[in-house]
Amino acid sequence: MTLDITALVTERPGAGFALTGCQLEGPHDDEVLVRIGAVGLCHTDLGVAAGYLPDLPFPVVLGHEGAGVVEAVGRAVDHVVAGDHVVITGPRCQNCRFCRDGRPAYCQRADELVFSCRRADGSTALSRASRTTPGGREDVAGHFFGQSSFASHAVASAAGVVPIDRAMPLHLAAPLGCGVVTGWGTVRNHLRVREGETVIVIGFGGVGSASVAAALSVGARVVVVEPSASKRSLAESLGAETIDAGSPTLIGDAHDLTGGGADHVVCTIGATAVVEQAIDLAGRNGAIALVGGSPPGSRVSVDPSDLLFAGKRLSGVRMGEMVVGRDIPMLVDAWNDGLLPLERLVTTFPLGDIAEAADAVARGECVKAVLLPDHQQHGSRSAGGHQP
Repeated sequence: MTLDITALVTERPGAGFALTGCQLEGPHDDEVLVRIGAVGLCHTDLGVAAGYLPDLPFPVVLGHEGAGVVEAVGRAVDHVVAGDHVVITGPRCQNCRFCRDGRPAYCQRADELVFSCRRADGSTALSRASRTTPGGREDVAGHFFGQSSFASHAVASAAGVVPIDRAMPLHLAAPLGCGVVTGWGTVRNHLRVREGETVIVIGFGGVGSASVAAALSVGARVVVVEPSASKRSLAESLGAETIDAGSPTLIGDAHDLTGGGADHVVCTIGATAVVEQAIDLAGRNGAIALVGGSPPGSRVSVDPSDLLFAGKRLSGVRMGEMVVGRDIPMLVDAWNDGLLPLERLVTTFPLGDIAEAADAVARGECVKAVLLPDHQQHGSRSAGGHQP
């Protein structure tokens, strides 16, 4: 079984994305073929395309926040069937001690499964007409985050495919697989924020907005640090307080607002200066959760005395420490209950307009960009999206 599909191919680091006709091999025994209805655009996709992971193979199809409809399943798959609506999350081995202990976000093979852009047997499901040999074909690296969902169709690792309620629109469901579960899970699974505590969230993008929603859902006081005025306005309308990230008196303003620093700080920005700022924003016995990716080799300067004598705790959090079968349905319930206002956070773009989507995010014009493959384009620039 081989399908003719359309995919965004990145030829080499820094080359951007080009809509390209490809062929997709059908699913192996432990895979699921999904017709992609929507796929979120994440900073990780943009950073990888720019080349910050030098060992990643090219040409490659990226994309790791896919949602769609199951078209076929491998022989070993029994938790989804053709016609199911699904969210696709990151892969995991299911055999290491972290997977067995219920901590699959820290799977010992996670980096290999996410970034090798190959199946475990070394193959790829993607190919295209050869650029050098007339009539020949060449491989295209796929299986990024177990899916490569910047495409009309994807072959996904079954362990990362989660069925969802068909009533949830796919363009709202797509970010659940990474950005939303990372932000929500950091607050609920890792920090375990409680009613009445103070949470500072640095950055109001896809991850940050989910962190804000999660903290508000338990009755916490939330302060958002964000440079975009339109994003600050949206955060305020949801119930958060805000501080301009560009304020020269940011730390003092935040300490005045929170009475000496926050109980929890969620840092969604990987820039080292911002990480150092996050430590300063925490109060005594405060917890700082790092969820924004930094380029490999980055270094942060920390005063150990600040951690020791103030009792601050600094930790990294991967994928919101999610357990997919538990957390994805819980996020759908949160949306149904009005606790996760995705309609106000998502802006949609045609799949081929990924550069425009990235620019809109960079300019602060949208909180979460979601791309729609050709077969799902409605002729709508922002179905359900926030337009500042």
